[in-house]
Amino acid sequence: GTSTMSVAVKFCGITTVEDAIQAVDLGCSAIGLNFYEHSRRLVPLKTADEIVRSIDGTVKTVAVFVDPRVEEVVNVVEEVGVDFLQFHGHEPAAFCEQFQVPFVKAASVTEGFDFEEFSVKYHRAQALMLDSFRGLERGGTGRTFDWALWPKYVKQRIILAGGLDATNVAQAIKQTNPWAVDVASGIEKDGGPAKDAQKMEAFMSEVRRVAA
Repeated sequence: GTSTMSVAVKFCGITTVEDAIQAVDLGCSAIGLNFYEHSRRLVPLKTADEIVRSIDGTVKTVAVFVDPRVEEVVNVVEEVGVDFLQFHGHEPAAFCEQFQVPFVKAASVTEGFDFEEFSVKYHRAQALMLDSFRGLERGGTGRTFDWALWPKYVKQRIILAGGLDATNVAQAIKQTNPWAVDVASGIEKDGGPAKDAQKMEAFMSEVRRVAA
């Protein structure tokens, strides 16, 4: 349908043209392409380029990095051309801002996380992402963080990530009222990184149900 949802959905870790087209058909707002070398969702530049061409601007494309070198990011920007960059490591604000591409900055939320400090530091970000933290994996771990830690008064757009799937996304949205939700492992076939069309569809219908 054409009704706009009040919560945007990003399907992250897309690795094939087929999964990308399916994601778009199911109504997501954005897809994430992972360029972190330690991720099982890593996508080669050539494939990423094919994916971006295949969806032809119908949804936003996001390139995901963890503490990359400058030239890695420049390569993706030049070769693939994405709408947003997403930084998931310890990148300083100046690093994120230098590419002249709108960016999202992710943070791992643990007890004592200082959201205010984070939001001031990255005030130029298009959105901030709050994710759960599990060592080297950097997201995509299928675990949630304590949503009670969600900041109460927020001016920026915030994306909720970490352990979301069709069983808990409605509750997560009710509790945090995010600008967008991000899902990777929650829409994958067992073992990933291939996506499961039924899981994607179930996730979307839960978001629509609660956002209506």
